[in-house]
Amino acid sequence: MNNTENQNVEDKSTPSQEDVIKWMKSQISFKKVQLELQSLDTQITQLREQQAKSMMLIAQYSSVPEELEEHVITEEDIKNYPEISEQGMKVGETVKVPKQRGLKK
Repeated sequence: MNNTENQNVEDKSTPSQEDVIKWMKSQISFKKVQLELQSLDTQITQLREQQAKSMMLIAQYSSVPEELEEHVITEEDIKNYPEISEQGMKVGETVKVPKQRGLKK
């Protein structure tokens, strides 16, 4: 190969300045879209976190606390509910139990 043929081969394998600038501009556009997508993903994550916190608050506020009343443990309680003695409670001890709700007439 002579010198001009070598130069032509090099020219074809090496991108021109215009090609490099064109490629860089396409990369800038691509990176802008990537940045926008990342920003949207971050916003979605924050909104989901906020939604989960709101759902927890709603659950806390919507649950009605049970009313408790004092009850003295009897022999009958221990007979009917053996787990009472398994928990170490004895006849005559006072405990708090959910208040019985009767049917409305």
